[in-house]
Amino acid sequence: MVFEPGRARWVGYKFARGAITLPSELVGYALTTTPPSLWRRSPQEVLFVPAGQKDELVAWCTASGVPLIEPEDVWELLLEPFLDTVHSEEWQLRTRAQLRECGFSDEEVEAIRARYRERVLRYNAILWDWVYLGQLDLLEATGGSAYWESMKIAWRGLRAWRRDP
Repeated sequence: MVFEPGRARWVGYKFARGAITLPSELVGYALTTTPPSLWRRSPQEVLFVPAGQKDELVAWCTASGVPLIEPEDVWELLLEPFLDTVHSEEWQLRTRAQLRECGFSDEEVEAIRARYRERVLRYNAILWDWVYLGQLDLLEATGGSAYWESMKIAWRGLRAWRRDP
């Protein structure tokens, strides 16, 4: 990723649909995702920035007038059962409550998890990650085939954040 005055260029990013992003196209940048991300308005996309470029991202966004946003990382919540760890029932109930706040019914959560269960479990069998799986992990696990669905779902976390007082 190359940050230049007035634009960001995506270099070697296999999921980006557009090679150049202008500040005017962005709703904001998020540090609540792993790695950090830019949220493009149209089409509604989450574009991930290498973690090692976090400081460059913050500086570019500050200089470009792109605001910091704090969307709920719904993919972290949705993929939680596929981590190489076991959470308490209380933890799982809290996760379900957070997903409901983002507009997900329990049935929808189960359907999404079922749709990606095998691929994410296969992916994490290599990583053995026990702390975090998120949207970029889903894209890697599916080879990008879940791209637009993952975007649509991720944006529900932004809408939930905007409703917070």
